[in-house]
Amino acid sequence: MNPGNIEVSEFRGHISPEAQEAAVRYANGSPTEAGEILSRAIAEPRAGQDSRLLWLMLFELYRLQSRWADFDELSKRYTATYGRPAPEWIIHETLPDNLPEDLRRGGAGYCEITGELGSSAAAQIEAIGRVAANRSVVHVDLTKVQSVTAEGCERLAQTLQFLITNGNGVFFSGGDHFDKLLRTAVDAAPKVVPYWRLMLDLYQLEGRQRQFESAALEYALFVETDPPKWEPILMPVMPQSKPSERRDEPRYGSSPEVIFFQGEMSGPNDPQLAILRQFAQGRKYVNINFARLRRIDLVCAANLGNSVLALANQAKVVRILKPNLLIGTLLRMLKLDEHASIIDPKPAA
Repeated sequence: MNPGNIEVSEFRGHISPEAQEAAVRYANGSPTEAGEILSRAIAEPRAGQDSRLLWLMLFELYRLQSRWADFDELSKRYTATYGRPAPEWIIHETLPDNLPEDLRRGGAGYCEITGELGSSAAAQIEAIGRVAANRSVVHVDLTKVQSVTAEGCERLAQTLQFLITNGNGVFFSGGDHFDKLLRTAVDAAPKVVPYWRLMLDLYQLEGRQRQFESAALEYALFVETDPPKWEPILMPVMPQSKPSERRDEPRYGSSPEVIFFQGEMSGPNDPQLAILRQFAQGRKYVNINFARLRRIDLVCAANLGNSVLALANQAKVVRILKPNLLIGTLLRMLKLDEHASIIDPKPAA
């Protein structure tokens, strides 16, 4: 593969043109265009087209963009069209393997906040405190939060302080998404204390010392006060997955036979490619878990293909595990499935 001269016309296979084009647009960093292609395709299905795959790709795109309202509306249309439940908003592959059932969606230790984090979310925030009062660990799902207000941030910060004081362990879903919302808020209104307070509490509960200390200095500068000091929190042992650790450098694999890709990969020399080559040394089986990789661009995907081909030529068995549908489509378009097994996630619906 030549990553510098990739044309859509080079891709081949039985994947529909709409799926191919959407996968390429998403890989190129144009998720809005990818969504428009998929939306048109499901609105105007044609003969021989795998319409359900296109629906599931659009669900995947909305999930990756944290577009809960669009996801919910698409769910209603999907159920009306196919007469079956729509995919879940939070998928199993993004949760720690050892997360107890009572901390999963619908469990006794699960709480969520949806829509705007403002006065309308008061009951949901209060529910977190009630659940935590009788449990050592709670799962707080922030993936459906679409916007924040100072009032809502103040309420949630007070509740998180209760969890800290009470000695509760906390597992967050959607921490990165929520962090972006808070960052947008403080950029727009840098002197509003509740935004900073909630951001710092979130970093403290997640054990993200570097981000805490950086944000604390910014907070002190804008609010004209002394920066808060980092203090580690003693909490019950929490189930952990590798991406949940939010480290500056990714840590790969709880098993010596699995490497985890995560975040976004781009360019010909993405560091995760080098780690893959190092990981593969001395191994017959090279298992690459893609479940928490959000996006890989065309150049990086082509170089990944070169690496996979080189490993296959060394008689190694390469397995690509659980890529999202947009990435999986791209990899098949680049014919990685000729040299590696691509193991898709379990059907979402």
